[in-house]
Amino acid sequence: MASEIYIPFYLQVLHGQTPLLAGYVAAMMSVGWVVSEILSARFSGAAMRRTVRFGPYMILFGMLGLVLTVPAYTDSDTLMIALISLALIAVGAGVGIGWPHLSTFALKFSPPEDADIAGSALSTVQQFAIAFGAALAGIVVNLAGFNEPGQTAVADSAYWLYLCFAGVGIIAMLIAARFSRYLSGKDSDPETDSGLQIT
Repeated sequence: MASEIYIPFYLQVLHGQTPLLAGYVAAMMSVGWVVSEILSARFSGAAMRRTVRFGPYMILFGMLGLVLTVPAYTDSDTLMIALISLALIAVGAGVGIGWPHLSTFALKFSPPEDADIAGSALSTVQQFAIAFGAALAGIVVNLAGFNEPGQTAVADSAYWLYLCFAGVGIIAMLIAARFSRYLSGKDSDPETDSGLQIT
């Protein structure tokens, strides 16, 4: 998610957008997250496992879309802005459909004596991940020439930023696939196990 912090700058420098519109486009990732989280909140059992596994695919798809669109030079091209917005929505949706269910599984499989610790750790893990992602994004763009003058350097930094984060999506796909196989070997419907109720 932290990669979105550079979207307003890229849209202004590479795509000739106003700061206001660039800010609205950057918010599309959050829109995707919220809408997908609301829509997937009612899932249980096998549907939860599928969303956890499918989320990284959406993230990868969105990141590859950003790799292809953000570094391109355009001048207020409506189609390009729409494609960037869709890619951002895909990334946000990939996180939104999986994160709540990962949290549920973390609580479900924690020993009863560690339930309070697990519950309090969820927000800590999320905040750490966001901070780590922001730091990683900063390292990548600076190594790729973000601070150098000219659009070419800015475009290069955008290309490498989203390509690297697409790599994170691939890693997430592998982890999610292994986690899904682990869950498939269990009776993992939270509505019927461990006393944890999903409403």
